Amino acid sequence: MKKKLLAWLTLGIMTVSACGCDLSSLLGGGGSDSQTSSSSSSSLEETVKVEQLLGVQARKTIAAEETVSYTVNKDLNDRNYMILGFSTNVNLYGEFVYSDLADAKKVVKEPFFVKAGDTEFKQFLDAYRPNGVGLFEKRLQEITLKNLEETAGEVILKDVSVSDRQIPEFEREIYLEKNGLKIGADLMFGGTLTFVGRTDFQGQTVDEIIDKEGNIKYGVDAKSEEGAKHLSSEVNLVTIFDPGRQIQQSYYAEVGGTDDQKTGANGYDRGWCYTDSAAGDWWSYNPVQAGDCADNPAQLIDYEVTNGQIYVKARPMDWGKGWQENWASEYEKKAKELGGIEMLGLVKGGVTTKSYAENWYTIKGGLLYVDNKFVDWNGFTDMDKITPRLNETPAFFPVHTLHTFVTYTGISPWGGDTAGLYRHENPESRGNGQQLKPMEDWIAWVNEDDFGMGLYVPNVDRCTYSKITQTASKDAPYNQGAYNAPMVTNPQYLMNKPKPTSNYTACYVRNACYTAPVVMMTMKEYVTVQYQYAIAVDTLTGMREKFYALHETEAIKNDSFGVWRS
Repeated sequence: MKKKLLAWLTLGIMTVSACGCDLSSLLGGGGSDSQTSSSSSSSLEETVKVEQLLGVQARKTIAAEETVSYTVNKDLNDRNYMILGFSTNVNLYGEFVYSDLADAKKVVKEPFFVKAGDTEFKQFLDAYRPNGVGLFEKRLQEITLKNLEETAGEVILKDVSVSDRQIPEFEREIYLEKNGLKIGADLMFGGTLTFVGRTDFQGQTVDEIIDKEGNIKYGVDAKSEEGAKHLSSEVNLVTIFDPGRQIQQSYYAEVGGTDDQKTGANGYDRGWCYTDSAAGDWWSYNPVQAGDCADNPAQLIDYEVTNGQIYVKARPMDWGKGWQENWASEYEKKAKELGGIEMLGLVKGGVTTKSYAENWYTIKGGLLYVDNKFVDWNGFTDMDKITPRLNETPAFFPVHTLHTFVTYTGISPWGGDTAGLYRHENPESRGNGQQLKPMEDWIAWVNEDDFGMGLYVPNVDRCTYSKITQTASKDAPYNQGAYNAPMVTNPQYLMNKPKPTSNYTACYVRNACYTAPVVMMTMKEYVTVQYQYAIAVDTLTGMREKFYALHETEAIKNDSFGVWRS
């Protein structure tokens, strides 16, 4: 399939009046923030063309759980960006039904979800990832819509259009940079946050080195240290070894049984997974924005880049359902116990969840603000009866070289007290992770100079934190493997990311710091949960000052946790 490189900075837009949509806003133009949006190479102008496939359809009354269909029968060829206009007062489960132009018998029904009150829906069909279901030129046969409510509703399909807009073939990690703070989101992995760093810190660089004691270190102007071996000044403070790291949305629902037994309850079949235990367990339903345990990437649904913001929307992967054929020997014992590999509940290529994760990334005031939005539309049964779970808000994986966990646990919060600062250097490994309640709504991971990355998330229940491997905290020989990381060895995943400068490049090694502010919540079908957090890259003092200002102005409240909160 022919794929075009999409320009990031300047887009020549041709809008089609029959479409009824403004593509200049759709593709991200304007914005009052003065920061720069860019990819790692020069941008090119491109004209995006839109073809209307169906105009306004008659209003339809749609009974509870009724499905209506709209015949299209138009060739999309290699075009995959769908734009729908709606009027609906009920939640809808939709399907794009399309066939392979080279083999009409090959038909895919790709699902989507529209909430009551939505007026527009945009989506890239699943043709841009190795585990995609639509890796062919196609003909759109029809669109179906099912009423998910227990009462009747009304639907008007106002527009069905297709665009030749495409996900870039190479420049998959896209960036924002302002006042020395640089962030990147990876389109291949659901738009998760895969790069956070400082290109300038008070006139100095942030460097990665091996110091004279043989330790890996990230620090301000670290290259000037006596005896230091300089590795890089393109420093990423986010661990991106595999899709399970990153900084991203991740949710859990106790459906389908327990860790010890899968029952199929709620209409969910658990998969056997070794992520948390060498003995393995039945993994709960776990939509992960970047991908799954077998490194299958999520599906990007939509994205926009403006001068001040990156927006992404994805369908996460179900973490514990991924499968690689070369794992067969490791799973053989459990498979024999159950009566066959197929009983493990795993799927080659993974399982793309019926859920949406959305993020808005914005840099202002020296901070990165991240808005998060998630809705699940699997249609699981009896969700009001499931056991609540601690949910990560977000999953946060700084590099292992920021080896000391810091927060405030004292009795005089928001007063500048330093005696109540809690420090834990080189915490235990993740299986023995610690939990506490930050009394000032922030946590940080720092180096020996108190420089690092901090996270501000108010209105959570508590925080869990750990290292992936405690014994490999700083020593270079125990922090190898950058060249063998899944993100590096698969050329479809690395793409335009900075390559490892050595086998010790911390963002690519298995070891990492881990933090998750957590909230006890019960996932609710078709109910959207939203929250916001802020990230700072600074000294501990500088981070705390910025977070104090957020607290003082109540810039972030996270009241929306209440829609799921137990």
